[in-house]
Amino acid sequence: MTESSALLSISKKERKALIKLSETATPDAPRAKAILVLADGVTQSAAADATGLTISQVRYWQGRFRTRQLNCFSHLNENVAEKSKKNKKKVKKSEKTTNKKTDKKDKKKKSKKSSKKKK
Repeated sequence: MTESSALLSISKKERKALIKLSETATPDAPRAKAILVLADGVTQSAAADATGLTISQVRYWQGRFRTRQLNCFSHLNENVAEKSKKNKKKVKKSEKTTNKKTDKKDKKKKSKKSSKKKK
């Protein structure tokens, strides 16, 4: 099989995420680095040499990135999932606070109504 001569294009946001991921101690780090060097116009075999992956692995991850973009990296997906969980907790917490405030207002209104009825 011949090497792909088509450039792999990535956005600035993707490049930033890939750089950050390539600096981690995860299995996705060399994969992210391979995508980065491929986007810079390096051949698949040179990307394999630069990352320690086999040429087959580089081809696999290049194809996977082309179809799924950043979603192909499990560690990025885990981080996104963690962030969304944290955001959901914040929303729930603020809802509880809002509900408590509303409950207090309702209690005050009820107590005022009941005191007016007694008079």
